[in-house]
Amino acid sequence: MHSQDGIEKLIAAMTNEARHYKADIQLRRLVQTVKKAGKHFVVVTDKDTVEADYVLSTLSVGALKSHGVRFDKSARSQLDPVLAGMTAAKMTKIFVPLRPEFFAERNIAPDTFVTIYEQRHAWLLHLRTDGKPLVTIFASGAMSDLVEKSHYADIENQMLDLLDRVGEPDLTGARNNLEGRFHITDWTTNPNFLAAYSAMLPGVKRRNPLVIGNLVFAGEAFVQDLKKSPSQMTGAWESGRIAGKKILTKLALEARRAGKVGSGPQSS
Repeated sequence: MHSQDGIEKLIAAMTNEARHYKADIQLRRLVQTVKKAGKHFVVVTDKDTVEADYVLSTLSVGALKSHGVRFDKSARSQLDPVLAGMTAAKMTKIFVPLRPEFFAERNIAPDTFVTIYEQRHAWLLHLRTDGKPLVTIFASGAMSDLVEKSHYADIENQMLDLLDRVGEPDLTGARNNLEGRFHITDWTTNPNFLAAYSAMLPGVKRRNPLVIGNLVFAGEAFVQDLKKSPSQMTGAWESGRIAGKKILTKLALEARRAGKVGSGPQSS
C-alpha cells in the first residue's frame, strides 16, 4: 500500500472518521506521562490530564529510547525489552527543487539513483523523485546530525557543490536552475522523532505476529524497480517479496529435480 498525497491525508481521514463516531480528539498536546490508575490509564499532557481505557502509542523508537515520555514501571518493564531489540537509523532528506527543463535537457528518467562515495561519507541521490522535478539527497549517520544543525546557506552551497561533482548523469549547473528553496527534514534532531527509520535487530525474538517456523525476509528500502516511494517501507516490502519469491522458486525447482515434489494439484 502507498499513501498518495502524503501521510497527512491518511491522518486527516482517520481523524475525520473517529470524530464521525463522536471520538474526543484533542490536538497539539505534549504528552508527558502515561500511568495506570486502577483499570484505566491517566495521560498527563502540558495542558491537562486525560483518562482513557486504552492508550495507543505511535512514538518513534528514538523518542521512546530517549525517555522523553515517562511510563509507569509496569509499562516500562514490558517496553524496554522490546526497545533493546530495535535500532533507529539517523537519516536526513534534502529536497532540491529544480526546473523541469533541467532534467529534460539531460534526459534523466524518473526515479534514477546515483551514489557518490567520498572518503568519509557516501551520498545517495534520487533524481526526479516520483516523477517530480526534484533531487532528493540522503544524509545518514553523523552527517545527518551535521546537516540538520548547520546553517541553511552552508548546506545549500555544499549540496550544490555535491551535484556539480556527479559525473553520470551530468548534474552540473544545478545552482543556476533552482526553482525555490531547499527543504531539509529534521528527523534526527527533532525530539518527537530522533530517528528516521527503525527496525528489529537481526536474531531478535519477538512475539506475534512472527512465530517460530516463519522465515522472514528483510527488504531493502532502495529498490530500482519500484516507481513509487522507493525509499520508504513500500520499497522494503517489495524487495523482500521479490527476494522471497526468487528463493522459494529456486527451492521448489530443486525439490522437483530431487523427485520430492509430485505434479498433482495437492502438491502445489
